Formats: sequence, C-alpha cells, structure tokens
Amino acid sequence: MLCCADLIAYLQRKGLAVDDTAFAAKIISTYSYYRIKGYALALRDCRDPVKPFFPGSRFEDIFELMAFDKALRLHALEAIMH
Repeated sequence: MLCCADLIAYLQRKGLAVDDTAFAAKIISTYSYYRIKGYALALRDCRDPVKPFFPGSRFEDIFELMAFDKALRLHALEAIMH
C-alpha cells in the first residue's frame, strides 16, 4: 500500500496540481484514496492515458466536489424527511 506522499506524487505525475501537499495528505488519510478517486473522475480526460487530468485540474477541486456532494445529499435527505 502506498503512503499519502506516494499517492500525491502519483496524482501529480498524472497531471493533477496539488497546491498544498499537507492538506492533500490529510484528506487522503481521512477519506481514503479510493473514495477521492471517484470524485476525480469528473476531472479526467480518458483520451490521454499519460496525463489524464484536464489542464488546470487541482486536488482542491476534487475536495470541493466532495464537499458539494455531501451538502447536496444532506439537503436532499432533509427534504425527503419533511
């Protein structure tokens, strides 16, 4: 199993910008790489196997997608319950 630093380096090699490696390591250790990977699919261009992330994609964008999804699910659940 790869450590957080290795996973961050892997994502960077694939073209994902990581502005704050300490933040990225905290998020990866908290949520797991595989959960984050699902949200990263929205930023990937599958036509390029070497650098599959769209230019300008950042790790922070993935985290923002995760936060938005969580908020949306909570609002939807609250609406269903009322």
